[in-house]
Amino acid sequence: MKKIFIFCFILFILISSYYLGSIKFLDRFKNSQEKKMVTYVTPTITSYPVIDVFNNLKESNNGYAKYEDEKIHVSFEFPQNLTINGTPCYITLEKFAPFPHSSMWSYISIYIQKKNDNSICYTNSGLYENKPLLDPYDFKNSIFNKITSLKVGESISTSKDIPEYFTYKRLVDEIIGDNKVKHYISSLVWESSKNTVEHVYQINNEKYIAWINGFINEDLTQPDSIPFQTLSHILSTFHFD
Repeated sequence: MKKIFIFCFILFILISSYYLGSIKFLDRFKNSQEKKMVTYVTPTITSYPVIDVFNNLKESNNGYAKYEDEKIHVSFEFPQNLTINGTPCYITLEKFAPFPHSSMWSYISIYIQKKNDNSICYTNSGLYENKPLLDPYDFKNSIFNKITSLKVGESISTSKDIPEYFTYKRLVDEIIGDNKVKHYISSLVWESSKNTVEHVYQINNEKYIAWINGFINEDLTQPDSIPFQTLSHILSTFHFD
């Protein structure tokens, strides 16, 4: 009887140890997976400046939000249903849509460049990958640099591999708001639907060049679609103050 009791006691200790060890292992595994998930979706913050929504955004009486940058002296209005991201020299505006974006993906970007200066500009990236939040923007190899010398009516393909994509044509200059604007257009946008049109506008002052780039699709049944009217409003309210 005593041997049976000792055997049962040892068996109980072994089963309890195994059970408790399994729980600790599962807890450690769960915690490690949670840490991996947090590491994956949380961007690494660097020392480069990003848009401060508390200081850069002001209320507007007509239902729009107003963006102001006191250093570069840039301001414009945009609808409150758009989210704003980026850095003071590279601003992105888009509607929230689940990642990855659909073929209807629309967004507007504003790149502020110093005249005669290809200095590094930092952009928002890495929101869905484990890499730094801000990456340098390469203006030298951008479409903006490639199309800037076009004359009215001229066109250029900026893609060596697939020439039919990313072909930009310079249209007639326009007066939008208080600005004289150069207008470029690309009607066949790679990785976008056939209904998406890319508009690029160039606005200058004495110190800076603003490139306002909009991927526009008028199919407003799509959750991330941005109408041309929105791009027009941003352009009409854009100022180098």
